[in-house]
Amino acid sequence: MKVSKKILEKIKTDLSFRLGLANAMNLSERQVQNLVKTTERGVSVRLRDHFAVQYYLENGFSESEIFEPETELTK
Repeated sequence: MKVSKKILEKIKTDLSFRLGLANAMNLSERQVQNLVKTTERGVSVRLRDHFAVQYYLENGFSESEIFEPETELTK
């Protein structure tokens, strides 16, 4: 499953959300910004690990908002 564009956009545009995520994942803000870029290129999966998903859920996102729906090609 891929992290949704909604989550990626929230990370890119909301500094307090990005800082909270960095804290939850024990990373720097810059590392989180780099993870967004690598996730968009399909290289990284760190933004969907347990600590990140837990942070999204704690901040009011549902699982359906966090992940892109799977298509037949990705199943």
